[in-house]
Amino acid sequence: LDFATEGPIQKSRSSYLVNYRYSTLGLLNKFGFNPVGERVSNDFQDLSFNLAFKGKNPKIKTTLFGIGGLSLEQYFPVDNPADRDIAVFDNRNFQYKPAKMGAMGATFTYLPNEKSYLKAVVALIGSDIRRENDTLSEQNIHFRYLTEQYTDKRLSTSWTYSNRLNAKTTFKTGLIFHQVFFDFFKENQVLASQININEIEQGVSVQGKGNTQTLQQYAQFILELTPRLTLNTGYHFLQLMTNNTRSLDPRLSLQYQLRADQRISLAYSLQGQMLPLMTYYFRDPQGNAVNRDLKMLQSHNAVLAYHLFTRNKMKISAEAYVQQIGRVPVSPDAANSTYWMLNQRQGYPTFRALSEGKGLNYGLDLAVEKLFADNYFLLVTGSLMQSQFQPFDGKWYDTQWAAGFTSSLTFGKEFVLRKSRVLQLGGRFLYSGGARYTPHDPALSARQNRYIALAGALNEGQVPAYYRLDTRVQYRYNTPKLAGSISLDIQNALNHINATGVGYDAVNNVTFVQYRGGGLIPVIAFQFDF
Repeated sequence: LDFATEGPIQKSRSSYLVNYRYSTLGLLNKFGFNPVGERVSNDFQDLSFNLAFKGKNPKIKTTLFGIGGLSLEQYFPVDNPADRDIAVFDNRNFQYKPAKMGAMGATFTYLPNEKSYLKAVVALIGSDIRRENDTLSEQNIHFRYLTEQYTDKRLSTSWTYSNRLNAKTTFKTGLIFHQVFFDFFKENQVLASQININEIEQGVSVQGKGNTQTLQQYAQFILELTPRLTLNTGYHFLQLMTNNTRSLDPRLSLQYQLRADQRISLAYSLQGQMLPLMTYYFRDPQGNAVNRDLKMLQSHNAVLAYHLFTRNKMKISAEAYVQQIGRVPVSPDAANSTYWMLNQRQGYPTFRALSEGKGLNYGLDLAVEKLFADNYFLLVTGSLMQSQFQPFDGKWYDTQWAAGFTSSLTFGKEFVLRKSRVLQLGGRFLYSGGARYTPHDPALSARQNRYIALAGALNEGQVPAYYRLDTRVQYRYNTPKLAGSISLDIQNALNHINATGVGYDAVNNVTFVQYRGGGLIPVIAFQFDF
């Protein structure tokens, strides 16, 4: 559900916009549909507003803005204990994941002339995320194996100045500052059976809180060197006050117009990125902040691209890229450790780590796009890619994300009817390689009654390929006082349930591919614009 209203507060001087949304997933859950997975519910809503004001000086504009959101995701066990398969972990798994956030602030924009502007923003931002995971006994007694909570409050401000210096040169610079207060807690236990072997963590109990500041400063020049050659260059500076680590990142791209219908570009950037703040404040059992001096992640990125525009409004693009990653946290406490932080979907190292890991991603992206004309459009994409990493042992392995390829087909056709009516038909088909995982060692796993990775087989397993077809039919109308649409979207029109991960069954000492999803989901939507 989406309700929005906008209009003037004081004519020609101020205006408002208010928007409220309630999740489609929440509505579907109430009607018995579970698109995310069997016995999974998702419910979220948000409210946002923006108030805009013009002063007596037409060169000055101010706004007040805000947004607040609530969400709740839950995974339920099979209701009747007698119907639960003890070998299937999620039959007896309960997860409770509430979250909330809010932000409120103001902007100030000054337009000294037609070529430049100065903009300032200040905001108060807060978020709270909690995770509670239980496994149930046959008597429905809850055993808590994971509790997490993260609270983040910050005062943020940014300043931006832009100036078109002349017909061939544009300059932009800015400053961003965050004052951050945070509090975190995490406690987890290692279980015999696992719902996802790629996310197993050692049993730990950690908590901490702190406050810190981050500072960013950037500048950018866009220069038209010749009628055919354009240079876009600049830098980005990031500093974390927690340990005074910093990253000064140059950015550079060149674009050359071969002909009116052809363009080639070459881009390079160095990008630094902070680790999750909890990483720096984690303390070992002796109370030592063992990871306080970890460095920022750093990646070198290079892209070579070619674009061709045809007379029949087709755009053909080819991009070759390479990304070299450094300073990734790895575990040094075992000579054969293969921990590499970026293999995790979330979280942070809860042990001593070093910034010595490396990564390498490279690939080729191809796209053929028929721009919307003659009442239809088409987009076909395909990517071949490789993703590798080097942990503390110095060897190279495939990452979990080394799917090999991904592709998509998107299309749409409109039929113009009488009296400003339009019928639209469209769809999208996705197909990509599956995620990787490490098979278990049957002998060691049986002996220790838990998942033990097979030595020498890191990420050599791969789940089946992912594919999905979504379709849409929409009818739009437009009258002098009312406009709107009626649409039917069918998500997963082929009713195919995709593999989402790999679990470990300690009872039978086997790994198994997990399949989650609600199958075919029809969504009917009505929109009215007054």
